[in-house]
Amino acid sequence: MNELINIIEREDGSIAINGRELYDFLRINSNYSTWFKRMIDYGFKEGEDFIPFLEKSQGGRPTQGHALSIEMAKEIAMIQRNEKGKEARLYFIEIEKRYRNELPMSFEDIMIATLQEMKGVKSEIINLKSVQEKQEIKINDVLDKVTLSSKQVSQLVSALKRKLDELTGRPIKAGDFEWKMVKRKLFMNYQIKRWEEIPVSQYYAVFADIDSIEDIKNIQL
Repeated sequence: MNELINIIEREDGSIAINGRELYDFLRINSNYSTWFKRMIDYGFKEGEDFIPFLEKSQGGRPTQGHALSIEMAKEIAMIQRNEKGKEARLYFIEIEKRYRNELPMSFEDIMIATLQEMKGVKSEIINLKSVQEKQEIKINDVLDKVTLSSKQVSQLVSALKRKLDELTGRPIKAGDFEWKMVKRKLFMNYQIKRWEEIPVSQYYAVFADIDSIEDIKNIQL
């Protein structure tokens, strides 16, 4: 990019624009002092937007100059409302972008960027968890509606028979009192009327309940 107006690099690392060079580039008809005083009337403040300094002149006598902030220079360029002003403003915008890209990040900027990145990651994790929870809910809803297969029913019936055989010390049949009593309590606990009505999601829970029976007369399910 061609250097239309020289950039002043300050001791603190910031950049500034020479007021007289901007004045010359804009081809202002009035003298510099009159023009600059008129620009100040737009609300620019010394020490914030510009800093006065003495610069050498061709006659040897120092003349009054001003170091302008990049923001002030852009606004002055915009105020001119002509092609030179537009050209200067676009130039300052490009200078500002280049300066920001070349400027190393401060510790504070690094921390802010890191926190923003962490916030983004956290948001993604929350979204993933939300999706996962919804999927798990859907899966559980499906499992609650799917009932046991004939093979699974047979496995539960066999498990209950082995348990009752063990507790009574004799082979138990489906018509025996102990069988009817335990089965009735199991069915009441799961609010079903037949083995086939047990949801797949409760299959292992029923197995655990059968295995936990210790006393037929005092069944705790």
